[in-house]
Amino acid sequence: MPSAQAQGIQLERQNNNLFSLLPHKPNYIILSNNIGSPNVRPFNEAFPNKDTHLQPCETKFQISFKVPVARDLFNKAD
Repeated sequence: MPSAQAQGIQLERQNNNLFSLLPHKPNYIILSNNIGSPNVRPFNEAFPNKDTHLQPCETKFQISFKVPVARDLFNKAD
């Protein structure tokens, strides 16, 4: 069975649509509740006139696509 990378390269070569979006790196979303009570003292000292309200929830995501810029630029035969 070919590796995931070899399968991806094969799919790219079979795709003839120049304006297609292809997956590049893994796409993910992470939702987390990291801190029950965040330390607001450093923010209150740095910004004494602002009401500091930090939320303990964090979200991280990655959406990664690639688009071919040119095909057969140097007439390379596969």
